[in-house]
Amino acid sequence: MKNLKLAVVGLAVCVGMANGQQNTRRADITGNAVDGKCTIEVNVDGVAEVEVQGSVGRIRNLSGQRADWVRFVCNGQMPNNPQDFRFRGIDGRGNVQLVQDPRQNGGRIVFRIEDPKGGREGYTVDLEWRGGSGGQWNSQDNRGWNGPSYGNGGVFGNDGNRDPRYYGQDGRWNSAGTSQASQICQSAVRERIQRDGYGNVKFQKMRANNNSGRNDTLSGVAKAGRGKGGNVKYEFSCSVNLANGQVRSVEVNRR
Repeated sequence: MKNLKLAVVGLAVCVGMANGQQNTRRADITGNAVDGKCTIEVNVDGVAEVEVQGSVGRIRNLSGQRADWVRFVCNGQMPNNPQDFRFRGIDGRGNVQLVQDPRQNGGRIVFRIEDPKGGREGYTVDLEWRGGSGGQWNSQDNRGWNGPSYGNGGVFGNDGNRDPRYYGQDGRWNSAGTSQASQICQSAVRERIQRDGYGNVKFQKMRANNNSGRNDTLSGVAKAGRGKGGNVKYEFSCSVNLANGQVRSVEVNRR
């Protein structure tokens, strides 16, 4: 009985260590760019946070299986005081959200990955910055959503507050914000449908549920097909937060 108790305690300790464990990796730096980019790819099955500062990255596993590095490649080292910063999701089926902006805490970046399904999934993000010489992203750089369920549309200011171009004083989207959110959502939905092998995506209906806080969503119907035909219908829903330029989630279901 005593040995059984010790085994149970040991198992509990191992489980506790698995959740919250850290996996550290140093970046492969290929140059010394001032205006630079890091590409990060990790495998996640559950929830994990990735922290980057300078040339060091750490994955902290919050739940599920151990998250692992696939690649961490930069063309320069992230500065402690970037003049501008952009976070872009490239690939992955779940939700990725920027938690800490390096312009506000001495160059430290933290983003969270929430993988909603069983089994490991690869997630790729780009971290882009402009260094001590200054400069701002132009309109071509900020062309919008990139990735299946997250992105950065360039709609937030350097102070992280809501951009008045897109939000009214009541915290809801104005007409420009609704238009911007619609473009971001459509890009996300189009990417999901194209993964199924269909193209020629056309949006038939789209409705904005324009509420404050985390309740700002869009939903609708899209039609797609192979070649010139368009006979497959999808229902979709996007949760969009223009306060920080991120798509929280995208749901696309074939009718």
